[in-house]
Amino acid sequence: MHHEEGRNPKEVGRLVARRCDVTDEVAVSTLFDTVQAQFGPLDVLVNSAGVASQSSCVDLSLAEWDRVLGTNLTGTFLCSQAALRQMLPAKRGSITSSYALLRVESWRPSVLRARATEVAPHVRVNSVCPGQIVTPMIEDEIQRRISLLGRSREQVEDDWLRHIPLHRFQSTADIANAVAFLASDDAKEITGAALNVSGGLVMD
Repeated sequence: MHHEEGRNPKEVGRLVARRCDVTDEVAVSTLFDTVQAQFGPLDVLVNSAGVASQSSCVDLSLAEWDRVLGTNLTGTFLCSQAALRQMLPAKRGSITSSYALLRVESWRPSVLRARATEVAPHVRVNSVCPGQIVTPMIEDEIQRRISLLGRSREQVEDDWLRHIPLHRFQSTADIANAVAFLASDDAKEITGAALNVSGGLVMD
């Protein structure tokens, strides 16, 4: 996201879409160089690329393991590094990443805080921790549970929602609103924070 000087940030600007394999260092570097050449130094990065595996631990192949780690972790690292190479010299920027398993993976908050401290005061680093959103990835898991348990969709969803205090799935708009807030000047004093948008599934 890049705002031109003098523009109202609420105005709809130019949108340019590019395909990029976030696990490929050269592809990421080329993409960020292209963005800088067209728009100037990056203002906002949202790391949202992610994949999941439906395989059990016993059946999970090494290739699938590498695919998940490569996209979810290496991709976030490569994109953040490329963004910081533009943001730090410009002395401005906001990076937001999506960490869905913050409650389980205790190392992630410490990594977030360390990165936020390292690049302050000019760049802010935060994360949004989404709950359960019925994207194609979650839909695959719903179908897997229907098949495995021999239950109806309504039963599977009720079992899932029983663990969410607000008793509903989240929407992509819910997550986008949180990301937009963290990237905005309204959040200019927020860094190193993990914002749970999970209907109460995660509370910390």
